[in-house]
Amino acid sequence: MATATTFSVQRFAQQLATQSVLWLMRQGLNLSSFIAQKATGRWAFQVFCTPRGTSPKPKESQILASAKRWELPYTSLLGTSKTLVGYSWNEMGEKTVLLVHGWELHAGRMTPLVEPLVKQGYRVIAFNAPAHGTGADRSSGTWTNGVEYAWAVNQVLSAHSDHTQLHGIVAHSIGCLATSYALAHYNREGARKVVFIAPPSRLADFLFVFQTMTQFSKRVMAMLTTYFETTYRTKVREFDMRHLVRSIDVPLLFIHDKGDSVCSFDYTTSVVAEAPNAEFMQTENLGHLAILRSPEVAERIITFLTDSVQREYSTEQYQSVTSAV
Repeated sequence: MATATTFSVQRFAQQLATQSVLWLMRQGLNLSSFIAQKATGRWAFQVFCTPRGTSPKPKESQILASAKRWELPYTSLLGTSKTLVGYSWNEMGEKTVLLVHGWELHAGRMTPLVEPLVKQGYRVIAFNAPAHGTGADRSSGTWTNGVEYAWAVNQVLSAHSDHTQLHGIVAHSIGCLATSYALAHYNREGARKVVFIAPPSRLADFLFVFQTMTQFSKRVMAMLTTYFETTYRTKVREFDMRHLVRSIDVPLLFIHDKGDSVCSFDYTTSVVAEAPNAEFMQTENLGHLAILRSPEVAERIITFLTDSVQREYSTEQYQSVTSAV
């Protein structure tokens, strides 16, 4: 009983502290919006772009530890030196598949797909998005956004295109938005096939949710939007997968659960309607995260990437391939 009470008190204290910080931040930004508009927009934007850190689970850490770890230095869109931390499995694979994780997650969350792909002979690579990951595996910086994430995806695509043929991309959640933006704006020939799992809605909807959570004023949110659009010379409305997929001229597979409480299933149906050469797999009772651990989902991805051709391995070949996981 004492432990439960202590936990409840600690949780209440944490929630109270969070609410206090938000209140002070909200009051400060609302006041500064009448004094320093550009600075207010920048500060609000950095709050919006700061993800919370999450650590891999034991099984995820185990699979990450079996990979070849790599680092990729690059320059951000704002001219800052950054370094992405990534992993690769089955270096001898003839075709490469890139895994792209969601917001406030990490490469480890995509690891349930590693073994099924490696068993099919693929070389698999994954990386922590900017400002994601923990400890030594955290990518540079403490904040990022959709444009910078898309630019990071492009850096990984470019860096690995000469190693083996980049056959496919499998992206989850906001990783889908970053991937679609990267392919539409930076690297139209980045992959031969793309899988979007539980794709998100428009960036405008994320901003709406952010305002609902923080209760920032409309004036502050307008300055945030202006700062973003001026800094990156793009528009919030451009971050809409319904528009982006029209520029991606490769086979696409969308996978979404009807009960997803994070990203709208109905929105995905409208995206699929706009996408050329798109297939759609609907699931039930998996939600937003468990969908990545579903054997049926992994099988559908393999079928899509391999054109329904299942490879056969001898015992020796199978042991050689799976030893990379």
